[in-house]
Amino acid sequence: MAMLRMKEEGLLDCKLRLFSHILTASLFAVLAQIPVISDLATTDDGYLVYFRINDSPEIGGVYRLSENRLEPFLSDPPRDLLFYIFDRRYLSPAVSANGQTVIGQYTFRCGGGSSCIPYPNYTSADVFRADGRRTGFGGFGSLSANGRFLFHAGRRVSIGINEQYRHLADLENGDDIDTGLATQTFRYAVTDDGRVINRATPDSKGVVIWSRQGGARRLAFPFNPEIVDAAINSIGTHVAYQAEPRGIGLLHLASNSIYPISDSGARVSFASVAGRVVFIENGRAFDYEIASGRRRQLYDGEVTDVIESANGNVAYVVNARLQIVRIDLPSLENRIVFTRLRGLFTSTATEAIVPGSLHVLRGPLPVQSAQSSFPLPAELNGLRVSIDGQPAPIVSVDPAGVVFQVPHSLPNDTTRLSVSIGKLLSTELNTAVRQRQARFLPATFPASNGQPLVFHEGFTGIVSGANPARSHETIHLYGVGFGAVDTAIPDGFPAPANPPARVTNPPFCTMSRFPDPAVDIALAPGFAGIYQINVTIPRNVSIFTSQLSCGGIAFASIPVAP
Repeated sequence: MAMLRMKEEGLLDCKLRLFSHILTASLFAVLAQIPVISDLATTDDGYLVYFRINDSPEIGGVYRLSENRLEPFLSDPPRDLLFYIFDRRYLSPAVSANGQTVIGQYTFRCGGGSSCIPYPNYTSADVFRADGRRTGFGGFGSLSANGRFLFHAGRRVSIGINEQYRHLADLENGDDIDTGLATQTFRYAVTDDGRVINRATPDSKGVVIWSRQGGARRLAFPFNPEIVDAAINSIGTHVAYQAEPRGIGLLHLASNSIYPISDSGARVSFASVAGRVVFIENGRAFDYEIASGRRRQLYDGEVTDVIESANGNVAYVVNARLQIVRIDLPSLENRIVFTRLRGLFTSTATEAIVPGSLHVLRGPLPVQSAQSSFPLPAELNGLRVSIDGQPAPIVSVDPAGVVFQVPHSLPNDTTRLSVSIGKLLSTELNTAVRQRQARFLPATFPASNGQPLVFHEGFTGIVSGANPARSHETIHLYGVGFGAVDTAIPDGFPAPANPPARVTNPPFCTMSRFPDPAVDIALAPGFAGIYQINVTIPRNVSIFTSQLSCGGIAFASIPVAP
């Protein structure tokens, strides 16, 4: 039997980082706690989507989704455990049409009586620029589509402090102007030239528009509506409003004409450049085209939130299953881009776990990226995995998933796998335990059926059609699930090199044209839960591609040549 060969020392440095990104598996878990997705915001190209996760202190905050990759943007800090004196929570995000400017806003509340004297309650709008600049403004922020103007309104309240904000900030030249608009409501909208509408006046009987040239004036409606919400398009020609009891309408500012849109709609917003009004009616998402007067349903299903890009090219909805769905316009073709709060992990099949082996639950997950070192910890960035009550050592966590080692001592039966993030998000499910379920590691992540990575002898290069394995060369593969070994290794610790921890009951391996290949399998030295498979190519081979199979599950194509 061929001796197990180690990687060169220079390659050992990347052992955890490499395999936390190439190992793949599938598992589906249902979360007991169901956070709420709200406050969608997107760019013109639809590439970036921002949203808030509510009602979940452990993972609450603002998240950013791009090309199915989820990452925390602004995370709510844990609640103060001392009588919940301090509470800071991030609110609805806003993003410019080009994605270069993002508004992240938060509330700071102090509820500790006299302890709050030096700590006023306030709302703050933080501006993040693509060039890394960050600026803070008092009050709740509303951003113009072109990203130039920020209207921030609110107040700081405490003993001896009662500051009010009603300012329009020109982010290009630094002007910050007091508009004098009412502060009883924080619902505002801003045009691309810096006009502001107060989306519900203190007496809820109209809409006030403010400009630097003309100051504030109440819009004249042909009737006397009770305005609940309103929005203005970026060029300032139309105001869409939600009135009680008349539903949603459109006010043309130049002619003062009213165009009814919906008798029962809610949640109005603008796709301003495209000239569309977006709203929800009876749980369904619609948009209304101003030029043609045509309205259409965007999504065939119940929704809780909707946003359309400023240019009208793409829309997003949150459906009743807490999925974020992208809708390409005008075709109305849709696809789910995020479905990981009720079902946290992706799933194409439920794979059994193998004691001692590495395993992956694929996300995206609402966690920050982190990488472990030896010995592997039982918790990383607030995420824990336990199997049959035993903690599973964590290799890495990131929005793509969690990589962990299955504890060595598990029964060959069905067991409970538990995952928790912080204190509130947790899930449990039955999963099968197998003493062996061999598979080779692919060269790409997250493909679960990619071509396994095959190394030349001594790890001097990668075997390929242009660089095939040679006669009597010992090639190397990596894998998981190859079973128990002859050496006791504590969970979370790397496998030894001398002597190697060899598999006690290796799977039967075959190679096409080679009836009895020389195969040696052991835990890979310097790794935890990863197996190294050495295969010696026979002498006097011709040029062809041989198929390696171990246990009828692990397969690899290996180009060979004399």
